[in-house]
Amino acid sequence: MLAVIVYEVTQQHFNIQLAIVGLLTGFIVGILMSRRYHLTWDEETSKVIGRMDLIGAIILILYFIFVITRTIFLGYFIQGTALIVFIICISDGSMFGRILGTTQGVRKVLKAWNILN
Repeated sequence: MLAVIVYEVTQQHFNIQLAIVGLLTGFIVGILMSRRYHLTWDEETSKVIGRMDLIGAIILILYFIFVITRTIFLGYFIQGTALIVFIICISDGSMFGRILGTTQGVRKVLKAWNILN
């Protein structure tokens, strides 16, 4: 999907500033979404366990509302192909944010077990 964004920006079908705003917005949403699971180490099974707490459940509900209403809300400001590309920017940023947030959680578990310095 990142290739679509690069193509649209290089062909000047989409504004670079709007692409950056979409990626940053999605990145922030992705970081928040990675918080929904609290990662811990289970000594009996030697596995990382992800549990959803109350804050994680609230974040999940807000994320569903965001996903359902983003097209409707953004449709007031952006129309046509630009809207689709902007939503792709948000989705890409969200994926990158979730990867970064989950990686940080796994690193905390590894540091707790002195596996990672």
